[in-house]
Amino acid sequence: AQNILLVISSIFRLDLYVAAYSLTYLRLAAFIWMGLVAAGLVLMLIQIKLKKPNSWLIAANAVSLALVLYACCFVNAPRLIASYNVEHSRENGGTGPQLDLRYLASLGPQALPPVEAAVNKIPILWPIARDTRHNHEIRRLTANWRAFGFRTWRLERYLANNPYTPAEPLDGGKG
Repeated sequence: AQNILLVISSIFRLDLYVAAYSLTYLRLAAFIWMGLVAAGLVLMLIQIKLKKPNSWLIAANAVSLALVLYACCFVNAPRLIASYNVEHSRENGGTGPQLDLRYLASLGPQALPPVEAAVNKIPILWPIARDTRHNHEIRRLTANWRAFGFRTWRLERYLANNPYTPAEPLDGGKG
């Protein structure tokens, strides 16, 4: 029980850290890992309470790991990270930190939908959106058929339905 409480307190501490410094791939992986550790400890308690053999515990942990890995296949991590960081940023009126534009740009084209959705509120995101679109177009033209995937297809649909519109100057074009 004490170990479960320690894992839960670690999850809360990581949540505070994300609130203060934004979400990254490694912090998302840490959340997933801590969840697996907590599930393993709960399964250990169940094993002790129900007097199950060690093979049951190993199988239950393997099933929980397989379910988490399978669920992670359907999560678009760059989009999730970009959405969280943009929504909670100081520039968007949130209580989080200022946007790390370099990290946001490094997330790649999968992060484009949340970035473009916030461009009107946060004009500093225009260069990231423009450059990401341009780089994706270059990669798309040089890619072969083996680069196709579900996320790429969804991104292509998004790009087809949301054509690029250049930003208007903040001074209305009056110089």
